[in-house]
Formats: sequence, structure tokens, C-alpha cells
Amino acid sequence: MTNDPTTIAQIQRRYGIVGRQAALAVALAALTAGRNLLLDGPAGVGKSTVAMAVCRHLGRELVRVDGGAAADGAVRDGSAVHDDGAATFVAGPLAQAMRDGRLLFVTRLDCLPKTLQSALAAALDERLVRVPHAGEVSAAKGFAVVATCDPGDPRRTGRLVGALGGRFERLTLGYQSAADEAAIVAADSGSDDVSLVGVAVRVTRGTRLHPGFVRGASVRGASDMVTTTEDLWAANRDACGAVNRETLRRAAEAALAPLVELSADTDLASALDDLLELVCGRGQDPDVVLATETARGAALER
Repeated sequence: MTNDPTTIAQIQRRYGIVGRQAALAVALAALTAGRNLLLDGPAGVGKSTVAMAVCRHLGRELVRVDGGAAADGAVRDGSAVHDDGAATFVAGPLAQAMRDGRLLFVTRLDCLPKTLQSALAAALDERLVRVPHAGEVSAAKGFAVVATCDPGDPRRTGRLVGALGGRFERLTLGYQSAADEAAIVAADSGSDDVSLVGVAVRVTRGTRLHPGFVRGASVRGASDMVTTTEDLWAANRDACGAVNRETLRRAAEAALAPLVELSADTDLASALDDLLELVCGRGQDPDVVLATETARGAALER
């Protein structure tokens, strides 16, 4: 079997994936069956990592498109390259993937222009695309689309047009457990400081629950917080040789600022001080404390 536990474990080891056994199994089954695959979830949860690992495991060649930067005509059809007065047509990614039987890997599918989404839906239905200068390009065996979506991406164009979403096997990825995220941070940062990794993970997870954050940070923020803290550490140790609170806050601010979105009346430094007091001062877990407060607030609103 292509998606038995041994195969999944091999993919995890080879591509450094922590957890995600169920997601890997679904992705592997979908692509092995020749289906189109859509992975959605917040930024930083590993959608592209899972997709790329499975594609590489299957030995599939990819043609990659970034939906947030795609130019409609060039992606769908292609472009003319002029050389000494002569025009040579170069197929766009969609036509190229169909012609060569490759996988078209579209990141941020919901950021594609509406016209290109419609063209992609038609291509998946008809298994061909009509290209100026080249005529019709039919999908060769092996052509399929792998795509990612981030519902919280401010650049998204809205819901996928028509029934485009229905042409995919859909796989939703959420944030992983604190234990999995700690393992990811330790591997990414190379840190062997279990305490620091734990603090960074809890603070980062807290941004997803603290009322001052409209959008919290992914595990990437925790990894950056650890490496930044260790860079600052030598000059900012307290009398016991431990990282002091101010160093942690400075590192957290530098690492998390690019990854979060704050509510209008929230100051990042103050919000991080709240989380550091909760984690370091009171020794509590934001996953428990803030989740309970959020649930209580929602109940009161009802």
C-alpha cells in the first residue's frame, strides 16, 4: 500500500515532518489516484511542506505558480519571446503542465484573478486549454493540480469562483499540538534549551487566543523567537545565567511582529508583556487559560 504507516513514516523522516500522519495519508491517496488536491488552513501550518513532500515521494515533476503574484494571461496561455525580430511562443505554466503531464502546484489559489480561476476550472473540466499561437493543448496523463488556500490571507479575491473548489479533494490543516510545535521549533532552531523552546511555543500559541490579536503567529514565529533570544542572550543574562524577561520580550517583538495582526487598540509590546507574565510570571498555559476565557466570553455574548 502506498499510504501504509511505514510509508508515511518514511516521508516524515525524509522531509523532516513532525506529526501530520493523517494529512500525509490523505494527500498521498489523492495524488496516487490522480485527483486534484487542495490544502487549506492558516499561514505557516505546513500546507506546502506536506504537498511538496508527497509530490517528491511520488517522483512527480511540478510546475509552480504563486497565486498572489500571477499574471493572468502569462499563466494561462504563455508569452511571446522576441529574438532578432522573430517571436517564439513560450507556454504558460497551465499549458506546460497539461502538455507534459506534470502537476501544477498553485500556492494561494484563492488569490488568483477571477478570470484565471475560471480558466483553471474549465481546463479541469475539459482536460484541455485553448492557447493563442499554439491551438489546443490537451492534458497528458499525469496532469493534476495541487493547490493551497489561506482563508485569512488579506490578498485573497474571495471565495473560489463557480465550482472550482468542488474539483478538488480538500484537506484542511490546523495548528498542531504544543508538543508537535515544540519538536518543530527545536529542529528548526537547533536549540537544545527545552525551557526556552517551551516559552516561545506557549507565547506564540498565546497570540492565537489573546483578544488583542486579530491574527496570531504560526510556529515559524516561535522558531524565530528562540534564535533571536539566543542571539541576544550573551549580553542579557541575569545573575543566575537565565534569559531575563526584557530579552524575551524584545526577541518576541522582533520575531512575531511580521506574523501577527493586532486589533486597533492593541499595542504589541503590551500584549506580549501580558503573555510573558502569564507564561513566565504565573507559569500558566495560554492554551488553557485564554481558551477558557474566550469560551466564557462567547457564552456571555450569547
